[in-house]
Amino acid sequence: ENVVKARAELVDVTITMTVPYNYLATPLKGGKAPEDDAEAEKIIQQNIKHYKEMIKNATGITDDSKISVGPKPVFEKEEMPEESVVTTIWQDFSPYLGKAFIAIIAFGSLLLVASFVKKNIPKAQQIPIEEIEEKIEQEVAKEKKDFLAELGKLDENEMKAIQVKDRVQEMVGENSENAAGLLKTWINKEE
Repeated sequence: ENVVKARAELVDVTITMTVPYNYLATPLKGGKAPEDDAEAEKIIQQNIKHYKEMIKNATGITDDSKISVGPKPVFEKEEMPEESVVTTIWQDFSPYLGKAFIAIIAFGSLLLVASFVKKNIPKAQQIPIEEIEEKIEQEVAKEKKDFLAELGKLDENEMKAIQVKDRVQEMVGENSENAAGLLKTWINKEE
C-alpha cells in the first residue's frame, strides 16, 4: 500500500515562547548565570536567537516577526518562617476553643443534674397481689361497717324510702316503660 501524506502549509501563524529568566540568563554551554547585568543581558540575547532558530527549524516559519521569545518573569518566593505543627493546629482551632469550653461545661452540668435526679427518684415497689387483695377486702369491710352504722341511725320511714328507691332503680333497669307507668300511678294517688 502506498500512503500519500498531504502537505500542509501554515497560514499566518504567530508563535510566542516564554522561558524562565534564569534559563535564559544561563549560558547554553552550561555554568552559572553571570552576576553582572550587562553580561547577563548579552547571554539572554544569544539564547533568544538560539530558541528562535529552533522554532524556525521545527515549524518552517521564516519570518522573524512571527516568532517571539521572551523571559518569563520569575517572582521570588518570600521566605516564611516554618511553624511547628502545634502552632498551626493552635491557630486553626483557637477560634473554636471558647465554644468548646462552653459545650464541655454544659455537658458536665447536664451529667451532674442527671445523676442527682436519678438518685432521688423513688424506685417502683412491687406489691404482691395477695397483699393488694387483703387491703381491698379491709376497705370494703370498713365501708360496709360504716354503711350499716349509718343505716342503724335511720328511722323506719327513711329505710322504706331507701328500699323504694332501690326497687325503682331495679325496675328501670329491667323495663323502663313499666317503671314510668308505676311512677305516674304513685304521683296520681298522692294528688
